[in-house]
Amino acid sequence: MTLLRPRTPQPGSPLPTNGDADAAWDGLLAEAIAGRRLIGFVYHGAYREAEPHAYGRTERGRKVLVYQVGGRSAAGALPAWRRVRLEEVAQLSLLPETFAGPRRCAEPHRRSFEVLFATVG
Repeated sequence: MTLLRPRTPQPGSPLPTNGDADAAWDGLLAEAIAGRRLIGFVYHGAYREAEPHAYGRTERGRKVLVYQVGGRSAAGALPAWRRVRLEEVAQLSLLPETFAGPRRCAEPHRRSFEVLFATVG
């Protein structure tokens, strides 16, 4: 499992929006999507596991389109589609489990991205 540094800033320091940490997360997400590997992450204080299907930029920042299969969810039953804002992720890890590939209903969700950096093909 690859675990990268928490995104929680030290008191008084701004949350990073680019640089080495973002580059490492870019690489991790690209690897997860290309290898069809699950990711684990802490989002809004809760651990979640998901299939990453698309990573890109929207008008509201960098997001990952995931099919959440495990962990906690305040937004309803699982499994379910989620758009995750990277600036709100506290930790991100690459898990050893894989998934079969694209899901049929992912396409409408992908259209919300202005720029796609990686997508399951």
